[in-house]
Amino acid sequence: MAARNHRVEVDRVSLDTRRGFLHIENIELDPLSTKTEKDFLSARIDTLSLEGLLYEEGISV
Repeated sequence: MAARNHRVEVDRVSLDTRRGFLHIENIELDPLSTKTEKDFLSARIDTLSLEGLLYEEGISV
């Protein structure tokens, strides 16, 4: 983000390169301050899951 003024909290991250999945749980994003119009993003995401990742020399989706 252009403002770089956000706090991000994550409860749990799971990466399994053999099975090809990435799970991120309980993501919270809030602005540190609200000085400009770019500082108002606030979000709560319960779970983000990516499956079918290919891992050879890095991860590609």
